[in-house]
Amino acid sequence: MTGMGTLGVFVLMMTMALTARAQEKTADASKEKATAKTALEANATVAVIQLPDTYFEFTGTAGQENDPTKWIASPNSSGCPTGVIRACKVLVKGSFLLPTSPLTINPALLPSSQMPVSPTTGGNAVPNPAFAGSGSTQPYVHPSEIYNKP
Repeated sequence: MTGMGTLGVFVLMMTMALTARAQEKTADASKEKATAKTALEANATVAVIQLPDTYFEFTGTAGQENDPTKWIASPNSSGCPTGVIRACKVLVKGSFLLPTSPLTINPALLPSSQMPVSPTTGGNAVPNPAFAGSGSTQPYVHPSEIYNKP
């Protein structure tokens, strides 16, 4: 019995040693995985899509000028009638656009979720030049890129 008791103690000690070693290996593997994850996160880069500043043309009727859905992407500034005081085209900053096809204006980024406009005669409104500039709340690139402004 004494031999069996010694053998039992030996087996118990070996089991404990193997369990401890297995736990160490698991801990080492977890540590290596965490280190690899941290290194991956540190080296990861986030792709930021920079949309180009884009011309938008008004397609609605008088009174709808502040509705961003009434403005559609246009390839350039040409085509505005001269001498008419109504909304025509405006160059909108890329940071105010959604990456759709065609590009659309993101109402969530506009002041009050609307195109900033100023009233003119005849119930029409045009893009407000006060909202042109380099400020983060100014969707229009420059006053000279607002056509038919008041």
